[in-house]
Amino acid sequence: MLDFTVPDMSCNHCVKAITEAIRKVDSHAELNFDLEHKKVAITTIAPEPTVVDALRDAGYPPA
Repeated sequence: MLDFTVPDMSCNHCVKAITEAIRKVDSHAELNFDLEHKKVAITTIAPEPTVVDALRDAGYPPA
């Protein structure tokens, strides 16, 4: 599992955009969001650098 703080994540639109970005690199990824603390936990087979790139490309770079 990969844990990230995503400072720009603030609403359900952000959740949807992040989910879509991660599912492009792993269609079976599981994501758990904590909007209040701006955190996302991702269970995926994709390597961490690929996940980080997907988040950045979607406009949500992790801290």
